[in-house]
Amino acid sequence: AFLPPFPRPTSVPADSPPPSDVLQIPNFLSEAECLALIRLGEEASRAEGSECEEYLNARVNVEVSETGRSKEAEGLIDEHLSGAALGGEGAIDETAGGGYRVRLREDDVRRQLEEKVKFVMGLEDRSEGFFFEEGAWERPTPRRIVVRDQTVVKYESKNGVPPHVDGKDATLLLYLNTVHPDNGGRTVFPEDGLAVQPVAGTALLYKSKTELLHFSEPIREAEGDGNENPTKFILQLLIDYEHDYKKGDTITDFRRGTSYVFE
Repeated sequence: AFLPPFPRPTSVPADSPPPSDVLQIPNFLSEAECLALIRLGEEASRAEGSECEEYLNARVNVEVSETGRSKEAEGLIDEHLSGAALGGEGAIDETAGGGYRVRLREDDVRRQLEEKVKFVMGLEDRSEGFFFEEGAWERPTPRRIVVRDQTVVKYESKNGVPPHVDGKDATLLLYLNTVHPDNGGRTVFPEDGLAVQPVAGTALLYKSKTELLHFSEPIREAEGDGNENPTKFILQLLIDYEHDYKKGDTITDFRRGTSYVFE
């Protein structure tokens, strides 16, 4: 079971911290659902035979390997991050890689996640549900949610992702396994003062179009009670859902050769 977001109380102590821009949703997925998604990622990897080299996956890895930052994140990095904020010099090793990424099959994502995502985002009226397209020529409509990227990522020792923003209306980040705190692997949002340790089944939902800089802390080998061979699995959906259609507008689907009036 999973729960919709609860509104922040209208009366809170004056010294309370501001509400986070990151919605944390515990138990969004069950243990069985997490394992099923990891298995689907492994099947996709065997079928494709290589890492996904499309869209954000390749772009972030290439840009980060060259500069340590994605293009959209340049100003935010300078404004919000210092060496200390990153955990000290060398906390993110640009040569260590950003994990191994595979794109899940559309039908698998639709079956496993569409209804939950529609519910938690308040988009249950999007009758056409998920529409998978990387290209910007396809836009969300009153009936459609556009999924730009749906990848499972496997992080091993020293793997992490330097600071970046995602460039889409919303990101849904799903932790598919639990990582011991001594092994690192947190998702860090410096602007929000937030660092989230991976717990299987927990989802993070946030906007990161040109704001909310974040990075994935590198996985570390055994320290204290941590694991000697740590691994972190996540599933990432990059979602566009905002549209500017007005009631009475005619919306045409050129692929299907159909149209309807937005009522």
